[in-house]
Amino acid sequence: MFEQLPDALREAAEAVIRAEQRISCADAGTYNRFVADGPGSTAVSASGRTMIGAEAVRAATEMVAKGNLYERNRFLTPISADSTDGMFYVVFKTGVTIVGEREQDFCWVVTLIFRKKEDKWLLVHRQNTRSNP
Repeated sequence: MFEQLPDALREAAEAVIRAEQRISCADAGTYNRFVADGPGSTAVSASGRTMIGAEAVRAATEMVAKGNLYERNRFLTPISADSTDGMFYVVFKTGVTIVGEREQDFCWVVTLIFRKKEDKWLLVHRQNTRSNP
């Protein structure tokens, strides 16, 4: 996936996407380790909520993960990716059935923006928009 990116960037994106999938299993911590520290990290949820700062982004991830048991029917379709010096992005469409108190089907278009910080690729922005499968 995202073959147009250099190997290191593609591997970083794929690691974050795997961590994002763990949110469906009540594991926000794996994903949150990729969120860059500080006030410059942001996220926009499909409901339009905006989180500013690493603490707010991580807290929102914890809230979303709470009560999830597992997932099934996940799909992921790459849309776009590009890089510049010290920064890159990926856009993909994904959908899943999350099992918790009740089963819920979701589908989103997700944008992830990464910056290189201390020799690691970390998330500085995530935005998702609800979509049809």
